[in-house]
Amino acid sequence: MSETPLVPEYAKLFVEKLKPLSNEILDSFLNRPVPDGKPYCRLEDITSPVFSRLTTVALEMTSTISNMKGFSGVEDTVSEQDINESVYKLRLHVREAIGVFHYIWKRPFPAGLCDGQPLISAVAEMILKDILAIFAKIIDIVEKPDEALSKYGSCKIRLSLDFSDSTAIHFTRWMEEKMQSGFLTTGERIEQDTTEKYGSFSKIAGGIIFGWWIGSKD
Repeated sequence: MSETPLVPEYAKLFVEKLKPLSNEILDSFLNRPVPDGKPYCRLEDITSPVFSRLTTVALEMTSTISNMKGFSGVEDTVSEQDINESVYKLRLHVREAIGVFHYIWKRPFPAGLCDGQPLISAVAEMILKDILAIFAKIIDIVEKPDEALSKYGSCKIRLSLDFSDSTAIHFTRWMEEKMQSGFLTTGERIEQDTTEKYGSFSKIAGGIIFGWWIGSKD
């Protein structure tokens, strides 16, 4: 029979400081901007910064999590300052992802491409929801270790932020349709750039696992 996981105080402190970040993500869905002002000139004005910034978020968040003291199976001495620094970095990543999501809706899309706005938004929303799910699992493991160990079978968490699901596929198919109908005059370059960023992001996400140790032996 598995021993009851022992939750260190620093993990409890981390979770308390993590909860407001989850609330920020939830609030970002409720407070999404209403498109206003001059429309974006080209689709590339949206796709290029969106996928570039989301890829950066993935890189920096995985780096932050991988280097957090006390959460990788190593016996570290963790201070409140260590926790504050980790949460500060995570807050920056979360707010950058929210900024990307809101950037998509800040202005109208170009004429003839308005139906793509919710599709590319769904990609950004997917990333935010994945982050939210990761935070929720961390909170679950720390606050309800017995139930979490039974539910998940482990106190390790896989960081899964991936562009390669059906949400992204819907967007790329929509771009292909627009190219065929002549709405995207630079469609090939946009499609290639976007596809490369999907692949880059997927490789980053798929290779990262961070062990959330709270005294369990699995």
